[in-house]
Amino acid sequence: MELITNARQWHRLWSIRFAILSAVFGALATAYAALPADWLPAIPSWAKLAMAGGTLTSSVAAAVARVVQQSSLATTITPTVPPPESK
Repeated sequence: MELITNARQWHRLWSIRFAILSAVFGALATAYAALPADWLPAIPSWAKLAMAGGTLTSSVAAAVARVVQQSSLATTITPTVPPPESK
């Protein structure tokens, strides 16, 4: 496996940001599932929908952001492999 050329800028990549957000929503859903049964009615239904919708939205956004070129990063990429020489 080989890293992308701008791997050191991982914190600026939207796909990474959305993947982290998706992991947070997934952790919230897991924590909700681990709650005792008598606590579950105290959680409003809109919060459950927000967790599900947030997980779905951030997962799809991460996939879309992975294939869309970020113009702010395109100018800062320094190639690690020299371009092939023309003959």
